[in-house]
Amino acid sequence: MKVLNIIVFLIFGFLLNGCETAPPVKPVSWVRTLNTNNQIKAGSRIFINVIGDTIPLSGNEELVRNMITEYAADLLSRRGYIISKTDFDYKFNISYLTNMGSRLSINSETTSYISSRFSNSNMYLTGSSIFYNTTIINIHETSAFLHTMTVNILDINDNLIWTGDTAWETSDLNILLNAYMVFKNLFINLPKTNNVLANVPKVKESRIIDYYMHYCHEKWFTPLALPYNIRFEPLLRIKENPNDQNSPLITILPYSITESQNLAAYVDLIIMSVFALPGGSVDNWINNPLDDKLWIEASMGGRYILGENEVPINIIINLKKISGGNGYVVTNCLVVNDDEYSKFLENMVLWQNIIRTHYIEFYNFYE
Repeated sequence: MKVLNIIVFLIFGFLLNGCETAPPVKPVSWVRTLNTNNQIKAGSRIFINVIGDTIPLSGNEELVRNMITEYAADLLSRRGYIISKTDFDYKFNISYLTNMGSRLSINSETTSYISSRFSNSNMYLTGSSIFYNTTIINIHETSAFLHTMTVNILDINDNLIWTGDTAWETSDLNILLNAYMVFKNLFINLPKTNNVLANVPKVKESRIIDYYMHYCHEKWFTPLALPYNIRFEPLLRIKENPNDQNSPLITILPYSITESQNLAAYVDLIIMSVFALPGGSVDNWINNPLDDKLWIEASMGGRYILGENEVPINIIINLKKISGGNGYVVTNCLVVNDDEYSKFLENMVLWQNIIRTHYIEFYNFYE
């Protein structure tokens, strides 16, 4: 249930943006990671220690530190690490800092108009026109907050073996709004095991529409796997009985969502996916893997344990770029069999190999 609490908090962060009709700008954090030859082992037992401060505030940071610890523990558990306060193999020292600054924004407005003058002399009408342009430049100073976070990994002898630094600027003082996403950017560079599946509760059948309205309807989600934000299609209003003109209207989910009790898992997959698969054919991938048109459509996949069901399910979500190309809309959420999911994974490995080969050849400058 701890995973669900974190998912709910993350989605609430998107809820703060309200009902936006245009895709919001995806927040970008600067990231640097360095490691020694002593690589951390996947599946190890780790201890997490968090310290930090929010400079504009004078209150106790304990609850913020606890939440950051929960974020880190959730993501590291998904990668196969075992969280422990005793008998651990590595210590994760996490420090954060929020500083207040300012940001200048400049915009201009230009107004054009014509001034005309006419005179009547000796039966001739003469005149002249002058064109004017007036430009008003507005400069606004607004508050901005710089958030920084560092993760240092030490072995049992307190030797530093891995460090990750990240920084991002926002207009919001609350570091927690983006901390989970930032951790994803950092921890993607750590080894992982593939036998850990996320356990996400099923949505109550009687509350599916409520869940969708609260967390999904007209909300944008920020994925790690793609450069643009993602949204679901809006709810539909249809007649309860299509053959009856007087039939009352009912609200249903978009047709793109099947097996709607899995909705929390669909949301989790959109937020948590590290890799996405482009559209197009394999020949298109090989011929031009950097072609933007490949990403008109995309897909992501994952395996989940739903509620108390011990049998994992395979989920694939298909996406399509919206008009203008600055965001994706979910075209369908599918629960597929093992063969279909294995094919998806094979294509993902193939795509990653194509990209890897392309960049190795591109940067091979020497004989």
